[in-house]
Amino acid sequence: MATSAENLSVSVQDQDDQLGILQRRRIEANIISPIYQIMKRELGQERASDIIREAITEDAHKAGARFAASEPNGANLLTFIAIQDLWKKDDALVTDVIEESEEVYTYEVKRCAYAEMYQEMGLAEIGNLLSCTRDFEFIVGYDPTIEITRTKTIMGGDSHCDFHYVRKAQA
Repeated sequence: MATSAENLSVSVQDQDDQLGILQRRRIEANIISPIYQIMKRELGQERASDIIREAITEDAHKAGARFAASEPNGANLLTFIAIQDLWKKDDALVTDVIEESEEVYTYEVKRCAYAEMYQEMGLAEIGNLLSCTRDFEFIVGYDPTIEITRTKTIMGGDSHCDFHYVRKAQA
């Protein structure tokens, strides 16, 4: 028989699974924002940003590994493509897929509600830290045989984001 704590844990996990990534980022940003403001005041913007970057990239790597562990047949580029709807939930991203295969996944983001949300929250200066930097460490945790290249982001002021994932050549 499950204890109340176990039931609560399952209930919280079920609710967490129902949240889209955009809503998760909003909750995280609301928690991080006052902490960041204090760190910025006490340590300066550069050091505060470095601390946020370190925490976020560590979390992204662990998240990628958790997602990979949940793949019954192992993580690869096709399973990564299959989970992209999680980031699009709640109309969070409008994308155009350019190429999609076992070896390459290339797409452009034409509209990013993450960038819009951080702007509305007054967090544009760290929006890239809270979302964009995650992409690089997430994929390393998910499948280290996949490499990401991105040269443009809406968060950085570009008209779109250009994502290019490719399976690394096997040695």
